[in-house]
Amino acid sequence: MPLDRHDKRPSVTGRLADVAQELALDVEWETRLQNVLSMLREILSSDLAALAVFMDEWKTVISPQSFEDSDLPRNLITHHAALANIPYPPNPIASIAENKPCPSGSLTIPILGDDRFLGVLHIGNKNGSTFSQDNVNVLAIAASLIGLFLRNVIAQSSKIYVRQEVEALETAYEREHLIADTFQRALITDVARDLPGLSIDGKYLPALKEAEIGGDFYDVFDLADGKLAIVVGDVSGKGLRAAVHMSTAKNMLRAYAHEDPDPCYVIERLNQAMCTYTPENLFVTIFYGVLDPVKRTLVYSNAGHDEPVLYRYSSNSVITLDVTGRAVGIIRQSGYDTRFLRLEPGDVLLIYTDGITDARNNGHFFGIEGVSRVLIKNAGKKERAIADAVFEAASAAAAGDLRDDAAVLLIKTKL
Repeated sequence: MPLDRHDKRPSVTGRLADVAQELALDVEWETRLQNVLSMLREILSSDLAALAVFMDEWKTVISPQSFEDSDLPRNLITHHAALANIPYPPNPIASIAENKPCPSGSLTIPILGDDRFLGVLHIGNKNGSTFSQDNVNVLAIAASLIGLFLRNVIAQSSKIYVRQEVEALETAYEREHLIADTFQRALITDVARDLPGLSIDGKYLPALKEAEIGGDFYDVFDLADGKLAIVVGDVSGKGLRAAVHMSTAKNMLRAYAHEDPDPCYVIERLNQAMCTYTPENLFVTIFYGVLDPVKRTLVYSNAGHDEPVLYRYSSNSVITLDVTGRAVGIIRQSGYDTRFLRLEPGDVLLIYTDGITDARNNGHFFGIEGVSRVLIKNAGKKERAIADAVFEAASAAAAGDLRDDAAVLLIKTKL
């Protein structure tokens, strides 16, 4: 029945305030909308109140007390959705799809939010009685309130979705970080050796928790005739993938070194294998040398790795060792040279990964100069103390934020 402008207006105003209050309650949003539709049925003395909401998909809400003709609200909503050019699930009674006008005794108003079409609000009378202009005004106000409410629902849902996605990514990242860190630590074996003419030690530190684990590694293992293989490498990439390929490179190098320890042979074989069996965008920088502890000599190849720093005790100065070829896994036809080095009493050879030299703050890198300064200052200490000093200086150069993993390996000859 139409509203009486003079008698009903205060009551309607109060009930619309109740509608606004209902929408503000802390209950499930569909329940709130059902309650609001029941209130609108009562305010407008209608037989049916229905709402179709379009967010990611259409969802229909009907007042629980509406009459049992489910086709009518569906058809009407389909009709208005078609006018808005928003697809609605197919309707088996498709007469409305032909854009026939709404039947008498019904009133449908679009719901908008931020100039976006959010759905339609519909009321209807079973006997076909019409609605007054006051009814239209009330429904328009209700549609505006529902539009504001739906806009907040959408915004809140988006925030929840984004937060859930971020939390899921953080959980997955932390899990991979832990697996990669555990896997890599298991592969970084104890390389400490105390031999008659020299000592060897190494140190590895993973990246900070919020940074990604890389593919840094070192290795020392026995060869024939009392010689030792000296290895320091860095696999491109980050995370578990880098740790897995680091394991592959390390184990293949060991196998080739036991076939023939010659550095050229080992690095060339490793390069062929990496080009064949690993992804195209993956490569490894690697320093591999054959150390004779008795003669204190080192024959090495350096495949694109950072230049090791050698401290000469006799002159209290440092020199760097050459790079003798490109990183392995890039070009199958790459060639590699070897170099010969004789270590004198008191010398210290420091082989490291770029997590050390790339330590930086405000664009200032620790660099090879920083490594050299620390080595000259601490060369008289034990190998582990020298390694600690290098890490401490690199971390200080990065303002305590050493974000990449890093490894160092030291060989110190005895006086």
